[in-house]
Amino acid sequence: RRIADQTGDQVAAALVGTDIASLTPELAASGADVVYLSESEFLTEFQAKVYLKVFQDIGEVAQPHTILFPADAIGMDLAPRLAYRLGAGLVTDCVDFAIRDGRCIFIKPVYGGKALAHLRVTTPVALATVRPRTQEPFPADTSRIAERVIVAPQIESIPRETTVIDRSEE
Repeated sequence: RRIADQTGDQVAAALVGTDIASLTPELAASGADVVYLSESEFLTEFQAKVYLKVFQDIGEVAQPHTILFPADAIGMDLAPRLAYRLGAGLVTDCVDFAIRDGRCIFIKPVYGGKALAHLRVTTPVALATVRPRTQEPFPADTSRIAERVIVAPQIESIPRETTVIDRSEE
């Protein structure tokens, strides 16, 4: 939201999974102007190829300038794959952002955290993974309403790489 407020762009959120449409108002309250929703029983468990197809289709519909992923296991798996598919530049492990000349500058630690690099992506679309707990949450505004766009990619025929047999919590 902070980037969009400075560039004049909209904030779009991707909501992908099973039985998740009820989370749309929460994303709107957190700053989303548009929520791209993709629900399917094939999205219950993370499958890189399946999720990649969904995010690629969302990217083609949304036509974003900047795409942010959390720098967690799923984000670090998906972001480089999506960057390749979209022909986009990627900056990983960002801790901050700045806007210069209407473009987003990504700030990330380098040299073991002894310095900060300021990087600008020159492709039309920029992807970045953002280190957890480095950004202040956008203040919730429950009066905000986001437009909901349904994206239903054809993912049924994509082969599954893994199968979840059992879950146990320790």
